[in-house]
Amino acid sequence: MRNFEVLPLKGVGEVRFGSSREEVIRLLGPWSSSAKRTPQAVHPSDGWFNNGLQVYYSGQQPSAEYIELSCGCGLEAICFGLPVFSTPASKLIALLQDHAPFDTTDPELGFSYVVPSLELSLWRPAIEGQFFSTIGVGTNGYYSR
Repeated sequence: MRNFEVLPLKGVGEVRFGSSREEVIRLLGPWSSSAKRTPQAVHPSDGWFNNGLQVYYSGQQPSAEYIELSCGCGLEAICFGLPVFSTPASKLIALLQDHAPFDTTDPELGFSYVVPSLELSLWRPAIEGQFFSTIGVGTNGYYSR
């Protein structure tokens, strides 16, 4: 299993926000998938590790804007020292609340927890789900716009 440290407002592992697409590929190796996530997307997003790590780009020249990690793909996300996909959701929620408040107006609160000041989100498919399935972090302004 490969571990990736999630660094709010900075990036994931060695990949930093603002890195060019070429730099991301140099750091992570050839992507396993690449596709535009919406018809309006300017740049494709790239996936590694069976799409367990996805990088989304913005700007005239593609630069890393958002990174999402998913469970079940042979990797673990480490955030504030805890393994995200194997730590009970209640413990992660409490830990994040120690750092910054959630967006209490999020219509999916319970499934998702968005922390705008950290540009971080956690998601699980069911409110009663014991563990989170994804964690995403974005560049400054990604959620707080």
